[in-house]
Amino acid sequence: MDDGDRRAAAELIQEIVTHTAAAHGCAARVRVEEMQPSLHNDPALALGAAHHLADLGVPVDGTFRSFGADDFSHYCHVTRGLMLFVGTAARDASPDAPGLHHPEFLPGDSLIGRVADAYLAGYLAACESAPLA
Repeated sequence: MDDGDRRAAAELIQEIVTHTAAAHGCAARVRVEEMQPSLHNDPALALGAAHHLADLGVPVDGTFRSFGADDFSHYCHVTRGLMLFVGTAARDASPDAPGLHHPEFLPGDSLIGRVADAYLAGYLAACESAPLA
């Protein structure tokens, strides 16, 4: 969740691996490749979007946390950004239903409006919190 925590975890992993190997008369090396930085949503955008989504009757889970990161996290280190997760599973969906990066993932057409609401909420939050020129 945080770049500092990530570095601390890598150091602890190095320590555990080194001592575990030494306890068994071995040596070990750990290589940690940092790919993407941790992703941090802009607080003003997140609060504004949550407000607009609530006004639209879209439930917002403010407790959800994700360890996922991708190229979008780089953008958020340069400028304000907001990554939203839009639920796509039907209430009665099988736990084995294909997920987001599966080649057979195909959410229902009824979700197009929910995704549009999410984009609109983020856009309105950005307009409202943009610094005046």
